[in-house]
Amino acid sequence: MKAILRRGFLLSFLIFHLCIGAIWAQDYTSSSKKAIKLYVKGQELYDSRQNDLAVVQLEAALEIDTSFIEVYLLLAGVHSELSSPKDAIDAYRKAVAIGPSFFPPALFNLASLELRIGDYANAKVHYKTFLSMPGMRQKYRQLSEFNISICDFAEVAMKNPVPFKPENLGPNVNSAYDEYYPGITADND
Repeated sequence: MKAILRRGFLLSFLIFHLCIGAIWAQDYTSSSKKAIKLYVKGQELYDSRQNDLAVVQLEAALEIDTSFIEVYLLLAGVHSELSSPKDAIDAYRKAVAIGPSFFPPALFNLASLELRIGDYANAKVHYKTFLSMPGMRQKYRQLSEFNISICDFAEVAMKNPVPFKPENLGPNVNSAYDEYYPGITADND
């Protein structure tokens, strides 16, 4: 009787783990267990702020499965934190090329990075694609529309530069320190 119970338990345990493994693999856009394992390790390293090591794990995952969208998205986030906007843009572009509707905020993030580095034409395209996605919050819709207007202005301004020759107004106005705001001191000076 114990042997039957033991076999039943082992069979149930095996089936449970096979089901969990299948469900775990279905949560990702990759079916490669090795790529998923590297991604999970990269996520853990990213969570513990070991970004350089996270990049190594994520790039190893991409060597196994080049269509693993989640890896590209996380890699873009890591590169953004490492102040590598061009690498982040590259990762976002690859994720969006594979599945533009997989994670719509990726389009917004991509467009924002492109705007930041002055790639106005691509930023506009990605903001407009983002605007075409369903279920967007009004806040991001307004921000995207505003940023498209910034791109439009920047493109026109770049094509039609105005002559500008800044002049140093001397030590009474310009110093070695940052002057952000005019202000009045406690003694009204």
